[in-house]
Amino acid sequence: MTKVGEGNQVPLPPNYQEQLEGYLRQFQGALVAYQKGDSAQKAHLKGVMDQVLLLIRSAVKEMKQPGMMKQETLVETDYQAYMKNDSAQNFSKLGEDLTTLHDYNQLHE
Repeated sequence: MTKVGEGNQVPLPPNYQEQLEGYLRQFQGALVAYQKGDSAQKAHLKGVMDQVLLLIRSAVKEMKQPGMMKQETLVETDYQAYMKNDSAQNFSKLGEDLTTLHDYNQLHE
């Protein structure tokens, strides 16, 4: 077994764009399920979305793109608004914010 640092292979840096893409898909899936779920499912899905939102924030910070950081803040703000009032308007706004963050991520490939 090789120890870290031995051999000729250099560890690859994390691909934050791919990670962010996966987190966004996971968050959007949980959000859609949350909208359709009952109260027990919503409690679980809220926990999932809270955790994934932390991962999204972390990936965006690592990418160090000011526009993406601003958009991620909008996602968080609109997520909190949706959690307080899960209206169709708040759901739509959050969905638009997630789509915009996804688009920013695609631009940085």
